[in-house]
Amino acid sequence: MAPTFMLAANFIIFGRIIRKLGTSYSRIPPKWYSIIFITSDVVSLIIQGTGGGLASVHIKTNPTPGGHIMLGGIAFQLFILIVYSCLAVEFFVRYSLKKPFRRSGSSETLDLAKPISKKVKIMSYALAFSTTCLFIRSVYRLIELSDGWKGRIIRTEIYFNVLDGAMVTLAIFSLNFIHPGFFLNEPDADDASPEKANAVIY
Repeated sequence: MAPTFMLAANFIIFGRIIRKLGTSYSRIPPKWYSIIFITSDVVSLIIQGTGGGLASVHIKTNPTPGGHIMLGGIAFQLFILIVYSCLAVEFFVRYSLKKPFRRSGSSETLDLAKPISKKVKIMSYALAFSTTCLFIRSVYRLIELSDGWKGRIIRTEIYFNVLDGAMVTLAIFSLNFIHPGFFLNEPDADDASPEKANAVIY
């Protein structure tokens, strides 16, 4: 099963971090990370489940078509993760360089950045580590299934233990030890900003 709930947690946590550091540095509003990426991830899970079901039903005849559907779902999930990661990197780069997106209808830029606290910084590192683990796992799964049901990769247990099981475990533990309930309990940057009502982010 794909780590859908772990990815969903990452998307939600990143949205919280954006609110704390300044929404003007994000390409899209924080709430859309959850709406777009969680929906897409659920779709990828459904595709993978459909492919797995077909492969299981035809295991004695021809499970290949079901495997191809599963592969499509995994590839779609990896694509989602790449897009999300690119947006996250862009946000942190813009925040570091103090280069927010322009306000709609204005040539001026909106800089509502709040100095990053130690807690938010630690949470950001934990989120990056968790995302990296899930990315490694997704790449492995894509390569594994591309090699076929009888390929060397899918039949080598150590690959699965290290690149699948261990990666998901590390991703889970990283957000258990660096818990967002504790590390993101400070007021959001935009909540204290008098310019919030006049800001239109795009």
